[in-house]
Order: sequence, then structure tokens, then C-alpha cells
Amino acid sequence: MKQLIAFIFLYILGFPFVALAQQNPKIKTIVTRTDFTLDENSIIKNEQGNRIGKAEFYEAVESHDYAFKPVKDKQGKIIEFTMVPNSKIDTSKNKNRVSITTSDPRAFSGLLPGSSMPIFNTQNLTGEKILSESLKGKIVIFNFWLTRYAPCIETLPAWNKLFLKYEHNPNIVFLAPTGEKIDSVKAFMSEDSTGFFYSVIPDAKDLLTKFNIKSYPSNIIFDQNGKVFTSKSCWNNDLVNKLDIDIQKLLTKNNVTK
Repeated sequence: MKQLIAFIFLYILGFPFVALAQQNPKIKTIVTRTDFTLDENSIIKNEQGNRIGKAEFYEAVESHDYAFKPVKDKQGKIIEFTMVPNSKIDTSKNKNRVSITTSDPRAFSGLLPGSSMPIFNTQNLTGEKILSESLKGKIVIFNFWLTRYAPCIETLPAWNKLFLKYEHNPNIVFLAPTGEKIDSVKAFMSEDSTGFFYSVIPDAKDLLTKFNIKSYPSNIIFDQNGKVFTSKSCWNNDLVNKLDIDIQKLLTKNNVTK
């Protein structure tokens, strides 16, 4: 199997962090809409001004409870970062995004082909219950996403178009889980003119764990037998078209009409 490269995307300045692999692989963070990078070798201090070590940095990332605020010198150059509890930051006014990447194959995101769908019981943004048991016999497409990561948002039109193509097929289900809190997701959905046409599942940390989600966007297609047919953790302009081809293969294989 070719080497797996997982891209782990996090928020900065108050948005939840995605849990890293337990072995803490070497990581590098890239902040969009800004010119700086942040990794475990950066100067990171707590609010008391004490520099934190790599172990504490990893723990902060894994906890989902902290953000990193850049500190600039008089020339506007970022010289260090302050680790701040999310509870002290107004996330509603912040749209900066941070991403963490790792080439460690152990950080693979998603489930391997042939894996069974995990058992779960959750509900979507409107309160509708969704049980794994109710998805038996259906083709199920999971799109794990984040509200403030550009590739996730830029793909919305393509995903919605794909959903509309199969909207009236009762044998195909689209789900969009995210680990973010329901208030954050609702705020995003209200401010974004596109939004998802299909079922969004907020507060889905349990699903992230069960589905081994460590990067965004992560997309998994389950066949009618509840087995992984496709598992991708990446984004390119042709990805949704490729996923559509996979859906078509499953429809043809099982003689299910559109």
C-alpha cells in the first residue's frame, strides 16, 4: 500500500483543535490568511509568560481546550505565541484558520477499505436522530468537515450538487459530521450563503473517534453491506467527481437505480 499522508487541520485563536495521533508525530502548522507558521519548535508561552515544552504543546492540541495567539514585535514580525484557553476568546469574531500536517503513516485518517461501519447513535443539526442501524442496506457518504477550513468550505457547491443528483434516491444517504459545537455550526450556517443541503451533524466527537478522523476533509463511502468502499482524506478539484464515480459503481453493482 502506498504511503499514507494525512493532513490534520485545526483552528487558531479559539477554534477547537483536532486530536493528534497518540504517538505525537512531528507536525508542522500552517496558518491561512496570515504569513506565519507554528510547530512544536516555535516559542510558545502560557499566559504567565512561561515557555511550554513539546509535551505540553501536544497535550494542549489534543485537549481541544486551547488556542495559540501570535505575538509580534514592533516591526510586526511574529516572534512567539501565547497559549490561551478557548473560553477567553470570542470565537464568533475570529475566522483565522490553522492546519497541522504530518507525513507519519500512523496518522492515517479514516477507515481502511472493507472495514465495517461503526455502531453509533447521534442527531443532526435539526435534532433528527441518526442511527447506524437505520443505514443498513444503503450507500452512505460521510463528509467530515470544519467550518473555518477553506478546502471544506470551497467544496460546498460541489457536494450540494452531488447531493441533489441523488436527493430522491432513498438508498443513498449523505451525512456531514463535524466535531464543532452546535452553536458554532449554526453561526456558520446562518452566515454562509451556501451551507450544506444535506444532514449536518454537530458535536460529533464520538464519530470522529470511531471513524478514526484525524484530518479534514475526510470522506468515506460505505456500500450497501455497511463496508468501506472508498476512504479519502484529501481535497482536489476532481475529488467529488471521483466519489460520484464510486457511487455509480455501487449502484451498478447492486442494480440500484438513481
